[in-house]
Amino acid sequence: MTLATEIRKHSGNRAADRAKWPSFSIVVPTYQRRDVVFEAVRALCRLEYDGKLEIIVVVDGSTDGTSEALATIKSPYEVTVVEQPNRGSSDARNRGAALAISLCPAFSRICQTCRFCA
Repeated sequence: MTLATEIRKHSGNRAADRAKWPSFSIVVPTYQRRDVVFEAVRALCRLEYDGKLEIIVVVDGSTDGTSEALATIKSPYEVTVVEQPNRGSSDARNRGAALAISLCPAFSRICQTCRFCA
C-alpha cells in the first residue's frame, strides 16, 4: 500500500489530503530536443501525486517545434511552456526556477540518451 493510499484512507477528504502533500515544481530546460522532451513531459504527466505539481518547460531558443508539440499534451497537472532566445541551460534553469510555485523546484536534465518511458 502506498503512502498516498494510506492518507486517503484515513481522511476521506480529497481537498484536505491535497493540503498534506508538499507542492513540487519540475523545471525542464530544453534546446532542440522536441521528441525527447515531449516524451519526458508525457511521462511526468502520468505521475500519480495527490499534492500540487507543476511542470515548467523552458524552451531555450529551439526552432524544432518543441513548444507546438508540448501544447498538444493533456495533463492533470499545470504545464507551463516558456520560450526565450537561446541563452544556455543555466539561464533556462534559472528562468524556470523563478516561475516555480514550489520553494524547492526539482530540475530534470533531458538528453538524447535518457529514457523516461518504457
